[in-house]
Amino acid sequence: MQQIAGGDDFSMHNRKMLKVLEDRTFNVPEYQRLFSWKEKHHRQLWSDLQKFIDAELTTNGSDISDVFFSSMYFAVDKERGTYEIIDGQQRLTSINILLRTILEHLQEINDDAIDSTSITNLRGTVIKQIEKLLYKLESVTEGRVPRLSLNKHDDNNDGDTGFFEALISGSDKKLRYLC
Repeated sequence: MQQIAGGDDFSMHNRKMLKVLEDRTFNVPEYQRLFSWKEKHHRQLWSDLQKFIDAELTTNGSDISDVFFSSMYFAVDKERGTYEIIDGQQRLTSINILLRTILEHLQEINDDAIDSTSITNLRGTVIKQIEKLLYKLESVTEGRVPRLSLNKHDDNNDGDTGFFEALISGSDKKLRYLC
């Protein structure tokens, strides 16, 4: 690894995906390229997720903690309290879209349709965890807002709600965006 920043300004850490996403706000800076993943990139992400899910996570009774998923680089903007995405925008955006889709499907399931209290409780826990990863409570008046915001070139070209913000924010904003 080559250090590319001077002094104490640069450090790398091996983190679990949950630890990367939880309790952080991410911003795609203006200088970043547009979201440009094609179907082949999404297929590769899906393949990576399948490999991770299918991996043997224990060997001889000990946990294997190093399943490489991807590298992402962030610059901390202490003034705004956000993480500027240097590398990993495409993957992080796609993961947010996937989590939002899973969340919508889980929310559509009626508790009465589930025969097991344990499964109902698990569903509720997973919904809360995904919501915690995707959103933060901004204020009482603003409510919850997405933890990831894209740059204006990708999302808000004219000041209105853009596609990603509408998609990640839920049904009401999606409907307003489409109309």
